[in-house]
Amino acid sequence: MPTACNSFPDYEYLDIVFDFLEHRPTMIPTANTRIRLLPKARKLLMSWAVIGKLVHACQTKEHQEVIVQSKTEDDGIYLIDYAKTLYKNQPEWLKRAYPLKDNKDLSAFPMTSLEWANGSFIEAIPQGASKLNTRHPSYHFMDEASFHDEGREAYNSSVAASSFIIVVSSAYPGWFHELLNEDQFPLHGKRIATGVAYTETNRGLPALWIHHTAHPERRSQEWRDAEEMNYTSKAEFSRQQDINFTAGGGEKVLRERLETRWNDIVITDPEWRPHSEWNYDAGFDYGKNHPTAFEVLARDRDGVMIAVQEHYQSKLTPGEHAQIIRKMRLPCAGEPLTLDKIGLTWADPSIFPDTVAGDDKFTSYQQLLEANGSLKLVKGLRGMDLWVADEILRMWPAQGEIRFKIWCPKPITRKAEGTYQQGCPNLLWELLNLRRREVSPTVAEKKGQPEGLVDTKNDAFDALKYLLTGGGPRELLETDEERWRNRVAEIKKRNPKIGVMGLNRQYMKFAAEMAKEEVVTYR
Repeated sequence: MPTACNSFPDYEYLDIVFDFLEHRPTMIPTANTRIRLLPKARKLLMSWAVIGKLVHACQTKEHQEVIVQSKTEDDGIYLIDYAKTLYKNQPEWLKRAYPLKDNKDLSAFPMTSLEWANGSFIEAIPQGASKLNTRHPSYHFMDEASFHDEGREAYNSSVAASSFIIVVSSAYPGWFHELLNEDQFPLHGKRIATGVAYTETNRGLPALWIHHTAHPERRSQEWRDAEEMNYTSKAEFSRQQDINFTAGGGEKVLRERLETRWNDIVITDPEWRPHSEWNYDAGFDYGKNHPTAFEVLARDRDGVMIAVQEHYQSKLTPGEHAQIIRKMRLPCAGEPLTLDKIGLTWADPSIFPDTVAGDDKFTSYQQLLEANGSLKLVKGLRGMDLWVADEILRMWPAQGEIRFKIWCPKPITRKAEGTYQQGCPNLLWELLNLRRREVSPTVAEKKGQPEGLVDTKNDAFDALKYLLTGGGPRELLETDEERWRNRVAEIKKRNPKIGVMGLNRQYMKFAAEMAKEEVVTYR
């Protein structure tokens, strides 16, 4: 008898998805039996497919607790309605084989749940980690997880409590993007079928990417051109259909180059040693609640800069930091490197006495640090994050000689506080994860890439920045006049129609910056 509902279409990508949602898939074997990540384009029946798999689990297994979590309760009700629709349209013999609790009619159940006679049930809850505190689900399905305000916390809570976790989402900057550790549909990923790729995160979590071209009717340029016209911008189309998490910015600005030339940039040989006759300087970023970073950089006989040692720790006083740094010894070819051999330590200018406001100036962090050890602190520059990122890329050309290297015998997959006598693992981690600021895809399309970098997880990078802007590889200083001329060129590039009044306002801002900071830049 004809109904308003259709069967699942016979598409290859759906077969792959259904297999991927098994504890032990056969099409894409993975050692992980608990986590399934599904970044996907829009309108590909992913929510329907997952609910179908969960309904099947409820019917064929006893006492399954299935939790469906959406951003809002209304969204969860829609998903439970999917489950009820799938049950309603089963043949009668199948319903008799797997009856509902107390043989109730579908309409007798709440809008947020459905329960079977075998003790299995599926229930919808809204977003939030606290919603899972007393639950131990057999399956936990996070739908459009990128958009959950507490998605990271809910996921981690689920890892501690759930037997099987399914995370599905279209692209949106945030925690799911970071978990995947990919910016967009991966060109290097293992291709399973047209528009279907498989990757594993840096923690080994399996991810199945479903691009719009997985749908056989959405592979032509004609479909793409016509569909793109329905969106407010090309960037928005790219986010929704190409699974591009960085269509509005947020991309990792150094990661691709670093990974491409990893063997040339990163020294992982634990037997390698810097030489005591090289020149050494350091960068220092002091933090109260976030980590304090002290990064030691060498310059070898060929002028190549090498990050060789770091102190990276939070919740210590300036004196405690200084005492630890004073005791650091870098094993060198020749003799151990001590603090006395470090030339200058370029530091955050805000820790110096002349930045303390008021008549009753208290002792500055610089004075507290130097009272406990001769760090030879001098001012670096604040801001200039993008300049430093560009400078690093210049020292890491796509081809040719690398001018900046990092000694790191044991790279890490997350920040790890401590004092490292050999290597700079936190600096390497931060450079891998340094992100551009995010804006909406529409704004990104009109104004180009957003300016600036995300000001989090960048403590070691800041220490490096102070060194590069103070004692870095360039020698000729830029005058205020040259700096303003370059600023005007950048402004006109972004806004060709800017007039005299607009430039006057920009110059007032520029003059205020110059008055506020002792700015030194490079040409």
